[in-house]
Amino acid sequence: MGRQKKVRDTKFDLTRLDPQFQERLVQTARQGTIACASVFDILTQVDVSPSDAGKSLDALDIGLTHCQLGLFGYLPEKKIVKPVENPDPELRQAIQSATVDNTLSCEQAWNLARIANVPKMKISGICEAIGIRIKPCQLGAF
Repeated sequence: MGRQKKVRDTKFDLTRLDPQFQERLVQTARQGTIACASVFDILTQVDVSPSDAGKSLDALDIGLTHCQLGLFGYLPEKKIVKPVENPDPELRQAIQSATVDNTLSCEQAWNLARIANVPKMKISGICEAIGIRIKPCQLGAF
């Protein structure tokens, strides 16, 4: 089901996190996977960092799917982001200004989308069009 490969150490100490948070992850997961948006919905209700959430997913053996930037977890093509043709020059400049070594972090992509009031996938589509890589993922998937 387009499951994202785990990249973290599964020896993460789950006992330091709220057991209700862990239970919410397990209850929300379907067939051993959970969508990125679902994880962030849960994070709005608890005091857990996205990084610790990603480590928790690995420790619980739950794969991550449906990246909100369209970068992984979609079948049959894995990613669904498409290059944006003729991107808005101001948005393109904002993205380029936020890059470091031709990369834009997932968190920064989300911030730019919020500020510009555009869908997150529009930011990743512009990045795709102008050759900017998005990494690292807030949850540690890439």
